[in-house]
Amino acid sequence: INAEYMGGFNRTKYPLSCINVTAPQVTDPKKGAIILKHIKHLCRTRHDKGDDDTSSDEDSEEEDPLSEEESNSEDDDNDPVIFTKEVPHRGGVNRIRAMRQHPGIIAAWGEEGHVSAYDLRDQLLALAEPETWIALQSKGKKKSAQGPFFKTTKDTHKTEGFALEWSPKVEGWLASGDCDGGLYLWQKDESGANYFGTQLKGHAKSVEDIQWSPTQDNVLASCSADSTVRLWDVRDAKSAQKMMWTADIADINVISWNNLPNAKQFIATGSDAGVLKIWDLRMIQRKEATPLVELGFHQESITSIEWSPINDSLIASSSDSMVCFWDLSVEGDEETDQQMENREDYEKIPPQLMFLHQGIENCKEIHWHSQIPGMITLTDINGFQFFRSVNWKHLLK
Repeated sequence: INAEYMGGFNRTKYPLSCINVTAPQVTDPKKGAIILKHIKHLCRTRHDKGDDDTSSDEDSEEEDPLSEEESNSEDDDNDPVIFTKEVPHRGGVNRIRAMRQHPGIIAAWGEEGHVSAYDLRDQLLALAEPETWIALQSKGKKKSAQGPFFKTTKDTHKTEGFALEWSPKVEGWLASGDCDGGLYLWQKDESGANYFGTQLKGHAKSVEDIQWSPTQDNVLASCSADSTVRLWDVRDAKSAQKMMWTADIADINVISWNNLPNAKQFIATGSDAGVLKIWDLRMIQRKEATPLVELGFHQESITSIEWSPINDSLIASSSDSMVCFWDLSVEGDEETDQQMENREDYEKIPPQLMFLHQGIENCKEIHWHSQIPGMITLTDINGFQFFRSVNWKHLLK
């Protein structure tokens, strides 16, 4: 949630920094919190040297838009420095999202069954630009409230959920889905002071994830434990569902809509069966659709997927114990595969698999950093990881 504060796009000079919003799982509801973290001094490690970051003589003759300025070698391998701001939130949080138009506006899906929204712009400014924040306070700027400015009631969501997403195109629109199949759009009323919910009916089981269309203000996609993906036009609440197809025989856990100009017709899904599928919306005409690409490499339930914000054919996926980078522009060589299959030591690896990151435990979410090319942030049971693949430059070209 850093685009407004962290120095623009294409940041490559070490040490790097980023701002994240997080929330922990807690056993005591009174200890719940939303935490803003400014993580500074992210350095390359000594093991990074000599990999893709170091250009060959041939590459150095051409200007590389992704070339990076070297850090001071004395800084390498130093620990990051973390600054935090916390606000209370009752209970644990299943999912948390920042509004793209205002990164300090935060929505949280609480495990007690409520969606809440907080205005943390003051806290975010204090973390990102402390000098500016101090100057504003000296001029008498009023501090933002600590509590939520919006919270759902049991009249709408009757149980907890995980699906949550702010609209990237319409400021203030928020969609949420719960474990009973309830899906709601939240908008401000005419006064601008209160939110009201519109229910989108159709899913028979838990709504697992939501993605807004990158091109149409009123369209969103949802996936569910009922094995379906559905597209909705929120202008027509009574018959909002405009498209539906069965995406797997298992639960569909996650969905990602490609945001790049040449690939906005592609939606990716990840299932409980560990299968990643790519769908072309132009080819879906009935409930039983055929995926454009199907990759069954994960041996566990897929927990998160996300298209690269730079390369329209690059997507990352995660399961409990690993993260995979896939380049969907790569095609297999059938003749080579047939020759290799006769070998006893042959283990078929999809040709689209470009990188495999392991050493994680119970991975929950992965996200490409929007301003640092090639960097992935992930959360697992042990905390955060920030990494680039050894071939990150090659993947982004």
